[in-house]
Amino acid sequence: MFPKIWADAEQAAADTLEREAWRRATEGTDEPVFYKDAQCGAIKRYSDNLLMFLLCGMRPEKFRERFGATRC
Repeated sequence: MFPKIWADAEQAAADTLEREAWRRATEGTDEPVFYKDAQCGAIKRYSDNLLMFLLCGMRPEKFRERFGATRC
C-alpha cells in the first residue's frame, strides 16, 4: 500500500515541477528593477535553459546533444 502511495506522490510532484518549468520557460517571471534603492518596475525573464530541457525531453531525436567524430 505505502509503495503505491509514495509512487503516486512522486508522480504528482514531478507533474507540478514540469508545469512550473513550462511556465517559467514560456510565460517567464517578473524580475524587479531598482533605481536608487526603490523598485521602479519589472522586466520579464524567460528561462532558455528550462526550454531546452523541455525540448530535449519531448523531442530527443532532434534536440539531443551529439558527440563523436565528424567528417570534414
